[in-house]
Amino acid sequence: MEERWRLEDSDNELKFFFDDKLIIHLYNFQGLWHTSVLGCNQIFKDKNLSDAIQTAKATAIEHGWLQ
Repeated sequence: MEERWRLEDSDNELKFFFDDKLIIHLYNFQGLWHTSVLGCNQIFKDKNLSDAIQTAKATAIEHGWLQ
């Protein structure tokens, strides 16, 4: 099966979908980037977007969404 990833983005939010299911959600609130990944019960907070993306990638790998 072919992987079908889609990104929706705005100034303060990034959403990564796989087959139309929200897998990774990053959003900026009160100066911090909040990161959540499907299957992980924790919401991570980072001061800058590049750190939030690295956190999202590592968590998505840990939960089997990325290789």
